[in-house]
Amino acid sequence: PRFIEQANWIKRLRDGTELKENAESWKDYLNKESIDACRTDYANNLQLLDNQLRRLIDALENTQSANRTAILVTADHGEMLGDHQMLYKSTFLEASIRVPFLYIPPKISGRKRTLIGKPVELTSTFNLAITNIMKGGRIKNIQEHCKKQKHVTVEFGKELLIIKNKQKICCNREGEALWMTNLKKDPREQTNEHNKEKETLYINRKERSIYSIAREEAKLRKNKKGLWRNCTKN
Repeated sequence: PRFIEQANWIKRLRDGTELKENAESWKDYLNKESIDACRTDYANNLQLLDNQLRRLIDALENTQSANRTAILVTADHGEMLGDHQMLYKSTFLEASIRVPFLYIPPKISGRKRTLIGKPVELTSTFNLAITNIMKGGRIKNIQEHCKKQKHVTVEFGKELLIIKNKQKICCNREGEALWMTNLKKDPREQTNEHNKEKETLYINRKERSIYSIAREEAKLRKNKKGLWRNCTKN
């Protein structure tokens, strides 16, 4: 698919915002031809990955372990690939943070295809998938864990992002809102829903809810006990 043009609101973010700084670091480096070349190369690499996975699965089918082996495919981050005139990661935009999480339980556990149609927190989910193997690898525990998650927190640099349903809000470590997008109305993230008037975050019920979560998460991370590696133990 064609790359997403850079949204004008990114340029208007306050100085020092991670997203604005990253966007400015790529200014004048990319054009349509270079982005198309990157996307073609990436697609070719995905085809290579698919082929290698097929080889692994074919080899597995010829072993005695095939019926009791679970397969999990995920990634630690996405790739901007020219979206919003950026490459690599280092942003909270969808291309950078949205990754697959595919879990295929062992054949002996019985397979039932299920789609969890919302973002899930990968660290604890991945940890559960591994420990779950010792209990036969059934998918039910993972399903219940994902469905119970009411929101997802993502961290980068001095900022954090809260995702709840289709809303995203980015805050600094002080819990101050920097920008907000609504993926239901605006999947390409062309509009910043965050009004400079702070009062709007308290008037709209949905915005008030996600902003409250963001402030609590920011407060948690001011405490040494709230560092990322400890938050995953809950």
